[in-house]
Amino acid sequence: MVKNTKNTPNIAKIQNSGISVQDQSKLLNLEEKTPKIKEMIIEFINKYGDVKTILTLQELLSSSNVTRSKTIPRPQNPWVLFRKNISKGLKMSVGETSGIASYLWKNKSERESQFWNDLYRITKEVHSIEYPGYKYTPIRSHEQNKKSKEAQKTDFKIPLSKNQ
Repeated sequence: MVKNTKNTPNIAKIQNSGISVQDQSKLLNLEEKTPKIKEMIIEFINKYGDVKTILTLQELLSSSNVTRSKTIPRPQNPWVLFRKNISKGLKMSVGETSGIASYLWKNKSERESQFWNDLYRITKEVHSIEYPGYKYTPIRSHEQNKKSKEAQKTDFKIPLSKNQ
């Protein structure tokens, strides 16, 4: 899909850009982290020191501060972390960026896949410390429809005159 489009140069640009995890380790302030997170990050850096990311580990490990939700944000899964990293390297629309990220996601190596899964485990642990007791409770679409219909019934009541 993306391979034969005008976005091919952007794919090469992404694949050849970034800073190695090992070089980024100097930018992390591990003293601020809990012992468990600190240990996870050190193990991660030792295992994937040669892997490059466009965003810094600090940016990838932090929760997204831009959210539509008024509640606690969900922990970012491996795909979200990967796409967040890719989108930083591109100056394109969300749809075009997603197409490129999707293509790269489907064609990544086993080691790269493990990299994003291991990074997710760390971000999930960071999230659990930032938001203790967090539990994801989705609102099913039929529940939203019910609430919406109930709101419509109560919002649009027309008062009857005394004569009727």
